[in-house]
Amino acid sequence: MSQQRDPILSVEGLCIATRDGTRIVDDVSFRLGAGQVGALVGQSGSGKTSIGRAILRLLSPGLAITGGAIRFDGHDLATASVAVMRGLRGRRIGAVFQEPMISLNPSLTVGRQMMEALLRHERITPRDARERCLDMLRRVRIADPDRCFGEYPGKFSGGMRQRFMLASVLTTRPALLIADEPTTALDAVIRKEIMDQMLDLTRELGTSVLIVSHDLAMLSQYSDIATVLHQGRVVEQGDTRDILLRPRTDYMRGFVAALPRRVEAAPTGAGARPLIKVQGLDVAFPLKRRTFFSPHRTLRAVKDVSFDIAKGEVVAVVGESGSGKTSIGRALVGLNRATAGSFARTDGPHLKAGGAEWRMPGVQMVFQDQHSSLDPQMTLEQLVAEPLRHDPSMSAAQRLDRARDILAEVGLPGGFAKRYSHELSGGQRQRVGIARAVVARPSLIVADEPVSALDVGVQRQVLDLMMRMRDAYGLSYLFISHDLSVVEEIADRVLVMYRGRIVESGPRDAIFDRPHHPYTRRLLEATPRIFPGGGDSYELAVPPTIAVPAPAGHAYHEPGEGDDDAPLAMITIDGRHQVLCRALT
Repeated sequence: MSQQRDPILSVEGLCIATRDGTRIVDDVSFRLGAGQVGALVGQSGSGKTSIGRAILRLLSPGLAITGGAIRFDGHDLATASVAVMRGLRGRRIGAVFQEPMISLNPSLTVGRQMMEALLRHERITPRDARERCLDMLRRVRIADPDRCFGEYPGKFSGGMRQRFMLASVLTTRPALLIADEPTTALDAVIRKEIMDQMLDLTRELGTSVLIVSHDLAMLSQYSDIATVLHQGRVVEQGDTRDILLRPRTDYMRGFVAALPRRVEAAPTGAGARPLIKVQGLDVAFPLKRRTFFSPHRTLRAVKDVSFDIAKGEVVAVVGESGSGKTSIGRALVGLNRATAGSFARTDGPHLKAGGAEWRMPGVQMVFQDQHSSLDPQMTLEQLVAEPLRHDPSMSAAQRLDRARDILAEVGLPGGFAKRYSHELSGGQRQRVGIARAVVARPSLIVADEPVSALDVGVQRQVLDLMMRMRDAYGLSYLFISHDLSVVEEIADRVLVMYRGRIVESGPRDAIFDRPHHPYTRRLLEATPRIFPGGGDSYELAVPPTIAVPAPAGHAYHEPGEGDDDAPLAMITIDGRHQVLCRALT
């Protein structure tokens, strides 16, 4: 194997410990050959991210390498000088970190941050650096790269920011790419394109890729070798498919068994009188003016979207990054202001765009990035009690009592109430986000990518918690996600969005088993899934989809084709299954 003949990275007996001597990585060894794709697999807290950061010598404060060696490019990175590491990072070793929401500097434009490594490590003019960056933005399918190049990161979704990070790293063509959850915030189609592009790069240049991920289906497709970690130690090592599809240890068998799978839908309010009805929703954002005299421009992020949600129903919104999913959710809770359309409740107000009030009562949100949505200066009980501050019937003590009860209900009892958000793991922070949303007893929760950054074990716990909360309080969910395997398990109904429009909607089984719109089919065909096989083995497969002709007299409409002004309609296929079409002339 190339790993044995010519290792580009060799980790030997690596130990990482805290200041008090507690080992979080204990005697880990693995090799990665030139052109190979390796993976570090494990649950949160297994030490896989710390190993990736140790290779870069970017360990968190309080952690230190206490033993072993990391050999790369003739250097031992465990003991290399600051000057050596500065010359390697960005040029010979590239890195994409897990949290795109905080990895980009909010005060610098996307373009300036992308050009930084090129200008530092290569003899290149700013003009040529700009062209190389724009070319890479096109290759990762960024629409209007010239506009995005001059914008600030805060204007983009998490998925868009992750693509900027990937494009920035790939422009320097490093010898080793460390990708820490590189596709966490990406939809299935873009994830496949990005991973295919990474693999093309390894073949062209002999670049090695070390992926840190909990996406077992993706790793089974793209990784050559895997090292499985549990509590800082190696439990399995070898061929990736053999490890993930034929697990030999109890740890890996439990890991794979926790993957989301379709189950029989529980009886819900689906098909009953709508709890909330959205009609003709449009959301637009102002764009940066090119010059002082340039006309004002807007980006129409959501275009003429209509749907309803019944009591107890889970309606999932899926689609690529930038398709408008999050903009819809934020509009429902009043964080985005609609430019057209209306919201209505069967038991409440009817709100129209342009009105003085644009926030549906009884709606709460679980945010995508809990790290930045929780105030670090407030204890957990204060954070959870905050949504109750406008309830005149409750005293401050009563609000804190309610908060502690809800924290215990989501699995954070007792002493957790006095902790701060930085003391929690990602899964625990997500539980706090759910507790904050539930504490005011809403009728609808908008859950924006609530499990996207969690490993499968913690993901399973959070999904089970959300379903328990639904049953206990009669909640409805607008579940925004790019993870189709999670949607397949949890959703009653699915809305497929593409470039601001709903292109297909219907019951979960109809969308997954009988997709009509070409974009829906592309999403499903880009989503590998792991299914139980015989005994303790599993199978990796992409269920095939069959092209279905458009209804008579119509053609499927793909937004962005240039004729969005043509008369469009959601044509009913069967029952509540609808698809976006335009009439043929």
